[in-house]
Amino acid sequence: MKLSKQLILFCIVFFVFAIKNVLAFSSMGFYNPYSPTSQTLDFTFFWIPKFSVALFLASFVFLFKNKIWLILLSFLCDIWLLTTIIYWNFNHVAISYDAITMVGNMNGFWSSLFVQLNFKTVTIVLLSVVLTIAILIFFREKTKSNLKFFLITVGVVALILNPLSRISSLKTMSNQQFGYKIKYLFVPYYERYQSYTKIARWNFGEHFFYQKENISYFPWIFIEKIHKAIQTSNIVISKEDEQTPAFKSFLNFEATNKQVKQNNNLLVIVVESMESWFLKDSIADNIVMPNLKHFLDTIPHFYAPNLRAQTRGGSSGDGQMLINTSLPSTEYGGACMKYGTNTYPNFAHFFDYSYTINPCTPNVWNQNVINKHYGYKQLVQVNTSEADKFEFAHDEKSFVTLANMLDTVKEPFCIQHITYSTHPPYEKGKNSKLKFNKEYCENIQEYLSSFNYLDSCMAQLLSRITTDEKLKNTTIVITADHNANGSSYKKFISLYNINIKNETFCPLIIVSPKIKENITVTDTCYQMDIFPTILNFVEGSEDYYFKGFGVNLMDSSAIKNRILSNAEANQLSDKLIPINYFSKFESISDAK
Repeated sequence: MKLSKQLILFCIVFFVFAIKNVLAFSSMGFYNPYSPTSQTLDFTFFWIPKFSVALFLASFVFLFKNKIWLILLSFLCDIWLLTTIIYWNFNHVAISYDAITMVGNMNGFWSSLFVQLNFKTVTIVLLSVVLTIAILIFFREKTKSNLKFFLITVGVVALILNPLSRISSLKTMSNQQFGYKIKYLFVPYYERYQSYTKIARWNFGEHFFYQKENISYFPWIFIEKIHKAIQTSNIVISKEDEQTPAFKSFLNFEATNKQVKQNNNLLVIVVESMESWFLKDSIADNIVMPNLKHFLDTIPHFYAPNLRAQTRGGSSGDGQMLINTSLPSTEYGGACMKYGTNTYPNFAHFFDYSYTINPCTPNVWNQNVINKHYGYKQLVQVNTSEADKFEFAHDEKSFVTLANMLDTVKEPFCIQHITYSTHPPYEKGKNSKLKFNKEYCENIQEYLSSFNYLDSCMAQLLSRITTDEKLKNTTIVITADHNANGSSYKKFISLYNINIKNETFCPLIIVSPKIKENITVTDTCYQMDIFPTILNFVEGSEDYYFKGFGVNLMDSSAIKNRILSNAEANQLSDKLIPINYFSKFESISDAK
């Protein structure tokens, strides 16, 4: 094959892979926030790294003698892209080195492939088919390896993606919306936008773009691992740090090893994607969760409807970490997978018998690994043999598992029960009894219907709480791992004037023998408050080494006088979790 023909093939392969990358980004709901005319430099910086991977893959045109390897490379790229699309759309986290090596968490998602089939994902594969036909017809002859051109191309890519380089756009823009100036920095192997203010940095760009970049730069996934390891090695928490007001507010270095016998049990129900706005109000003449509403109308309870989600991306594993430890996940999410074997503060170890009831396959969110590091002694798997194509157990079956466990479990017990049927695509929600007008947004209909189904599954448990002696002696917590995707709310709000405003909140509901009258907290609170509020109901927890980043919501004065802000809690988590800081307290947390 002549060099000119090689160059033509090089250009074709580059454009094919570039288009695939754009389609993949689009399939995951991403977009380019910059205009090519008014923000030309930012637009260029946004796309150069994304197309550099196409340049790298196209460079193999000059290396492969037999073009069959180029065809194979194209289809391998498709497998990676489609897998990442599926994984992201179901978990909202990009596949990382840690996720691949730590847990086989793609199990249970392979069979979801057909849900993701659409024009964009099908086109990704069709492009490989077209490329294959073109190679077999026009470029099928073997050629000598053109090592010089290969090295030149790889060199250009390496220069673009060099993780050590920092290319400034040499301008500072005034951002009227946020009221401060933003200086743009470009780190070629992933975009990193820093804002400089007197208060804090603007976290949108750094978080949002990092989450996407693993799909663009999958040849450099190991560089990302090395880079993060270098960052972690530079984190040192000194004695002086531990004496600051922030540290003293959540750590008790005088903690004892005394383990107090529990007088009450604890049942924590973690509901998938639950929000507060439909729990007590009628929605278009529908009571979405009638059994839960009736229960709350008839029994004394604590209710905080305005918990701001802190999952930094909305992943269920990050929500569980907040509930069990009061620690926001690390900056890019997925700490349950990246740091699953760390030591974490928890409330489960206070109980002689502690379990997590898991409706998903054991490796989803690394549950089979991190469960014991949250203090639970056993992971109880709901039977998924009859589950649908997503390989999770519907809530009906998981609540039956919970009911059976409550019949036999010894006291004092702590049970974390995870639900799943309110996760999209809301298959079971179609069986609900809610009635909506045709103008209703379809996504909202399905979302609310899935909670109507969940409510029917909870009915027996809710009625049992007031009659079962074991449950009468149990603190029952109902909360959410995170809120739902609010992108489809605008039409819904405009039609029915639902009071959602600019954001949605998660609820915290607690029923306990210690609660004698209704308590409602209407302040805006945080998911990191769930842990210290639960500790309030655990005997002996006042001597525990960790008090939580949040506050006990049963203490109204604590809500008004927070020591740690949300931003400060995030910054501390970014430091403490990667270096396994709480391992120094392991002898205390494991004490009996």
